[in-house]
Amino acid sequence: MEHATLMLATSQLGITVCSLVILNVSEPAIHHLLEHPLALTGLTPELVAGTAFVVALVLVTFLHVVFGEMVPKNIAFSIPDRAALVLVPPLVFVARVVGR
Repeated sequence: MEHATLMLATSQLGITVCSLVILNVSEPAIHHLLEHPLALTGLTPELVAGTAFVVALVLVTFLHVVFGEMVPKNIAFSIPDRAALVLVPPLVFVARVVGR
């Protein structure tokens, strides 16, 4: 608890980095997967690209919020002692590596 501010900052940094990586990796992949089926609908290439982008962005955002934020928070609230024992050592490691 004496390093709560550092731990919160490290957690926020991790969430932000994960969000950026997820968006940059999975959105283009999902976008690519959706383009071909959407092209079969007869839409213009611009509309296909725009629709694929929006669907991919919404899907990636939903999955990140649910599985990247809500589920871990619920686990931490339901079993805080076990969650702390598992999650604190890597968090402290990352804080020490990034904080230097």
